[in-house]
Amino acid sequence: MSCKDYIINIDCGSSSFRSIVFDVKTGKKVNVSQEQWYRESGEKQYFDTEKNWKLICKCIRDSIRNIDKNRIIGITATSFRHGFVCINKQGKVIFACTNTSKSSEEEIRFLNESGLSEKIYKIGGDWPSVHALPVLLWLKKEKSEIYKNIWKILMISDWIIFKLSGKTFTEPANASSTLLFDVKNGNWSEEIIEEVGLTRSILPECVDGGTVIGNITPEVSDYTGLNKNTPVLVGLADTQAGLIGIGAIEDGKSSIIAGTFWLCNQLRNEHLIDKTEKIRTQNHCLKNIWMYETCIFLPGASVRWFKDSFCKIENFLEKEFGYNAYDLLNMKAKRVPVGSNGIQVTLSDVTNVKSWKHASPSFLNWDILVSGNSGPEVFYRAILENIAYVSYGDFLNINDVCRNKSERVYFSGGGSYSILWAKILADVLNTEIVLMTENECTSLGAFIMASYGLQVYKNIEDAVSDYTSERMIIKPNRENNLIYMDLYKKWREIYKNSLEVADRNLTKHMWKAAGI
Repeated sequence: MSCKDYIINIDCGSSSFRSIVFDVKTGKKVNVSQEQWYRESGEKQYFDTEKNWKLICKCIRDSIRNIDKNRIIGITATSFRHGFVCINKQGKVIFACTNTSKSSEEEIRFLNESGLSEKIYKIGGDWPSVHALPVLLWLKKEKSEIYKNIWKILMISDWIIFKLSGKTFTEPANASSTLLFDVKNGNWSEEIIEEVGLTRSILPECVDGGTVIGNITPEVSDYTGLNKNTPVLVGLADTQAGLIGIGAIEDGKSSIIAGTFWLCNQLRNEHLIDKTEKIRTQNHCLKNIWMYETCIFLPGASVRWFKDSFCKIENFLEKEFGYNAYDLLNMKAKRVPVGSNGIQVTLSDVTNVKSWKHASPSFLNWDILVSGNSGPEVFYRAILENIAYVSYGDFLNINDVCRNKSERVYFSGGGSYSILWAKILADVLNTEIVLMTENECTSLGAFIMASYGLQVYKNIEDAVSDYTSERMIIKPNRENNLIYMDLYKKWREIYKNSLEVADRNLTKHMWKAAGI
C-alpha cells in the first residue's frame, strides 16, 4: 500500500450527493465535492437520471482535481434506499423514481387487502409502502410497455455503479430494501416473485459487499478524468454502510444514523420477525448479520426548516461573520430548562411500517403571555427533545423484538454534530450515547468495505479497528430522565389525538404512505 493511495465514494443522500476522496493510509477525507439532486416535484417523484449523472460526473472531476489519478485504487457508491432505476438491454433508463414515490396506491392497497403484505413481511422483512415491489406492479399494470422493456432494476447506488462500469450488480443490504429479497436466506425470493407475478430475470446478480465487479469504462474515464482501469466495487445501502463506519459489525450493537431521516437500529446474528409488524428486518452489508430498524421521518429537515424560517439573527451571524447558526442555537437552547417549558411538538410518529402515517406538524402548550418562556431557542430545544422521544419509542420496539436492551447507542450522521442533542438523547433513552471521531459514517463505511474488497486488509475487523474511533461517551442524567419519561407519556397521548384529527381530514398528515 502506498502512502498516497486513494479510494472514492459517491455518497447519495436524500437531498444531495457527494464525491468523497479518502486517503487509504489515514482513513481521512482528502477532498469533498457536493451537489444537490435535480429532482422533479410532485407526489410521483420521478428521478431525472440524465441530469443527475452529469452532476455526479462533475462532482467526481471536482473532487480529484489535485489528486494523482494513478493513485486512485478504487471507487464505490452508497445511496438512500427504496428509490430505483429501470434500464433496457441497451442500458438506457426507461423509468426511475425516488424513495417517496406514490405511484402505487392501488397496488399497495391490493397487497394489504389480499393478505399478501403479511406474507411478504415475513419473507422480505418490511411492509409494502415505499419499495420497488409495488411500484413494479404499478408499472406492469399501468405502463406495460415500459415494464416489458425492463432488462434490470437497480437501486440508486447500483445504478451509479452501472454507469461507472457497465455492470449490473447489487448486494444484500440494497436488495433487502426492494421487498423481493429473502432476508433470512440472503437471496432473491422466488416465492414472492412468483406470488406477485413479476419477472425474475429483471433482478441483478447479488454479490457480497466489497466485491470488485469491474473497471471504469473508457467513456466514464473521458467524462471524469479517472483512469479507465480504476476498479469499481459494488454499491452499498447507506444505513448499512453507516453501520460499518461506526464499527457496528457484531451482535447487539445499537445505533442511530441521523440525517434527513433518522434510522434507529440494532444488529443481531439471528433472523427475527416482529410479530407486531412495526419495525423492519433488513440484511447488513456483512453475512449472517441482520439489522432491526425503524425510521424517524424528517428530523434533519425539521431542524433545518426551523433554523431557516425563524432564526434570523443566527443566520445573519453565520452569513456575515462565519459563525455556525446551529452552534449558536445549541448554545442558547442549552440554557432552556429540561422539557422546554412544557412545549410539545408533533412531527414524526413512532415507527409502524404496517400503518405508516404522521400527524400534522405542530407546536403545542406554549405560553403566549410570557415571551421568554417560548422564544426561538425554546421551540428549537422542543424539536430536539421531541425527536428524542420518537427515538425512545422506536428503541422500545426494537429492544422488544431483539430481546436485548440497548445499553449503549452509537450516534452518528449530521445530527451527531450537536452535543446538546446527544445529551438529550442520553437523558431520554437513559442510555450511554457514543459519538464517533468521524460523524459522516456512511462514506467512511463504504471506504472501509472497499479497503477490504481491494485487499488492503485481510478482514473487515482489522479495517474497522484502524479506521473507526470513539470521540466521546455521554452518560445519562437520571433526574432528567424522570422528567422526560413523564413528558413522553403525555406526548404519546397528544400524538394519538393529533393523528386522529389528521385521519379525519381536519389537518394534513405530515406524510402518509401509499395505500394507507
